[in-house]
Order: sequence, then structure tokens, then C-alpha cells
Amino acid sequence: MPRARFGFLVMPVTPEAERALLAAAHHARQLGRTHLLRWIKESYGPFHSAACWRTLDDLYQGGLDLCPELLGDRAWLLYQLASVRQAMGRYAEAEALYEQAFKINKVALGEAHPSTAATLYELASVRQAIGRSAEAEALYEQTLGIFTATLGEAHPHTILCLSSLAGCKASLGKLVEARPMMAAAMDAASSLTESSGLWTGRVYLKWAHGLSGAGLVSEAEDAARTARNLLAAALGPDASFTVEAEKLLKDLEER
Repeated sequence: MPRARFGFLVMPVTPEAERALLAAAHHARQLGRTHLLRWIKESYGPFHSAACWRTLDDLYQGGLDLCPELLGDRAWLLYQLASVRQAMGRYAEAEALYEQAFKINKVALGEAHPSTAATLYELASVRQAIGRSAEAEALYEQTLGIFTATLGEAHPHTILCLSSLAGCKASLGKLVEARPMMAAAMDAASSLTESSGLWTGRVYLKWAHGLSGAGLVSEAEDAARTARNLLAAALGPDASFTVEAEKLLKDLEER
């Protein structure tokens, strides 16, 4: 497999990623910061797989080094870098980055803006991942209120947040509250006209995590397997969400 260099990073990458890295290097060297940031925003999608997390980390960190004073770009890059660190299991770093992005968005956009809420949502997911589920539950509820008011109940972000809140409640043992919420999220996700498989897969993944936290291993396995299959069909086997579902399924099968 080819190897590409960006900054201090040298690692194996896919041909698509290699071409993208060369384009990034060209923009950074020839066209300056603005064009590099535009390229990152428009072209980061091909890197969203487990094999390219380190590449993404380097790109986003490089972008942050280039725009210390541009708050809009900085908040976006902080959010993206945090998502990569979270995917890599570096939760303390991810939490700090999400908190920085939230503070910037809160001042620049307002607390009730969807972008501010999106950062709050990810902050909740990190806190849930490190065992602070009670804090996460409150943040999910706050985020759900903002998404419902600004995006509507049928928006994918609102649906995903509802499923995350349900999963969090399940992990806290609040299954009586959690089950109808998750059923509503599953119905809403399956009714989406675009990318229904992707969003339904993500909803099942949230439910699998919640059931796992509640100790309902057999039910969690079924949810994780459904999530894995849906996400693999929608995104491919190497996508970060598919990898997450596969790992959870293996962990459950080994219990």
C-alpha cells in the first residue's frame, strides 16, 4: 500500500487518501490557509474510516494551527478533531476539545443554535462513554429540546439524539422510560426518505450500547448485530460506525 506524508505523519493510506493528502499539501503550500480549510471541509469524507483516523487527526490539528483567530473555522475543526480522538478512545482529550468548541459556538451562534447543540450532543456521548451517564442524560435532554425546536421531530439529528437519550436511560436502569423512546426513534429512522439504513443502523447501535450497560447481553447482541449489518451496507465494513458496532458485538459475544 502507498505511503504518504503530511506534516510529520508518514503512514500507509488508501489511494484515495493519498490523492487527498497530496491535494492538501498543494493547497497548504501554494494557496494558503483559506484554501486548505475549504479543502478539509469539502473533502474530509474519504478519511472517515478506522484506517485513516491518524491521518484525520493530523489534518485537523494542522488546520487548527493555521487558524487560531478564525472562530467559526476553529469551532468546526475542534469539533472534527474531537470526533476523531473520541473514535480513537482518547476520551479526555475529546471532552476538552468538545468543550472548547461548545464555548465558541455558544458565544458566536447562541446556545439554542443547532451547531451548538450538536457539540453539546457529542459532549454528552463522551461523558456517557467514560461512565458519567447521569451527566450525559441531562445533556442529551437539553440537546433534544434544541433539536426538536430548531430542526423538528423528523430530522435525523433529532431522531439520533432521541435514541441516544433512550440508550443512556437504559444504561441507568430506566428501561420503562427508555423502551418507548427507542421504539419511537426506530420508527422515525426507518421512515426517513434518505439514508434510512444509515440512521436506523446508528439508532440500533445506540440501543445496543444502552442494553449492554443495563446488562441485557442477549438483547444487546441482537441490536448490535442489526446495527453492524445496516451500517456495513450503508457505509462499508471499514467505516468508523461499522467498526464500533463490530467491536461491541464481539465484546458482547465474549461475555
